[in-house]
Amino acid sequence: MSNKVRVRFAPSPTGPLHIGGLRTALFNYLYAKKNNGTFIVRVEDTDQNRYVEGSEKHILDSLNWCGLHPDEGPSKRVILPPTGKVKEKAYMKGEFTNY
Repeated sequence: MSNKVRVRFAPSPTGPLHIGGLRTALFNYLYAKKNNGTFIVRVEDTDQNRYVEGSEKHILDSLNWCGLHPDEGPSKRVILPPTGKVKEKAYMKGEFTNY
């Protein structure tokens, strides 16, 4: 069993990043960096009824602006819509990192 620290921030793309989510991401990021661990961003798109177009990009841009750069997560080259088939095709083409 590995003792390496891996922390995850999993926002839902239901709107812009709010201060509580930013606080959680910051704490996770700092904890990972202090312990030579991995900071993972995994956008949870399971709430399709509340999905807001463009919010995933806004969240990732906000984290980037704050200097919170994930070690694993969605690629900066592609913003994936919340559909499994599109994600699967993008993954197979290597257009985003595994997280």
